[in-house]
Amino acid sequence: MEDANPAPTPLHDKTTRETEPQGETEVDAGHYQSIVGSLSYAATATRPDIAFAVSTLGRYSSRPFTSHLTAAKRVLRYLKGTADLKLVFPRIPVTPSPILGFTDSDFAGDINGRKSQGGYVFQVYNGPVSWKSYKQSMIALSTTEAEYVACSEAAREAQWLAKLHTDVVGKLGCPLPICTDSNGALKKHPGSWIREEQEQTHRREVPPLPGPSRHSRLEFSYVSTNDNLADIMTKALGPEKHRGFTEGIGLRR
Repeated sequence: MEDANPAPTPLHDKTTRETEPQGETEVDAGHYQSIVGSLSYAATATRPDIAFAVSTLGRYSSRPFTSHLTAAKRVLRYLKGTADLKLVFPRIPVTPSPILGFTDSDFAGDINGRKSQGGYVFQVYNGPVSWKSYKQSMIALSTTEAEYVACSEAAREAQWLAKLHTDVVGKLGCPLPICTDSNGALKKHPGSWIREEQEQTHRREVPPLPGPSRHSRLEFSYVSTNDNLADIMTKALGPEKHRGFTEGIGLRR
């Protein structure tokens, strides 16, 4: 790969992700697994911009084909061209909460099993501290349902981060905000898990705040798809959009 040309994105946005592509031959599984394993370490530790690609490529580890290996090598080419990117933590004052989350999903993104792809990104003082790209365990029957499941997963991570912040820095003085681009998920029936989490009676961890959110530990709100940083965790994006979200997350030169 030393002489390979850099790629503008980890995965091409037109890539067809089939488990058994017709007309292709199988490749050495050990070689493929070695590449994906190395990429997985980078995606988990310092490179959230390749998390979706690694999540996708990991599904073919038991029986990889030519196109799967080509896609894995494309991620290596992308890393070659962006080796100078690094996580930046500017510690810019953020109000009212130092922690900000984004969540998103791609409905039925897995063409083989019709399961949706979910993802989230959490920042502390505008720097990324937690991110995840994953295939949802259930088959959602609608876009709203897939987005709702993604919100639920993000809510669990948010609770853990809020507890960690309390232990290390101090209690959050307000509900932890989580942004989603799904109005349908925000309007889900009041008996649902997230709605209960938002509307539960005030507990000791969070001091009361004025306004309708004074009883919540988490606060979900709408954000435009173009501003939802978790979009990069759920699908392959074009070069310009991928570059914008990469910088928005906090990966910069």
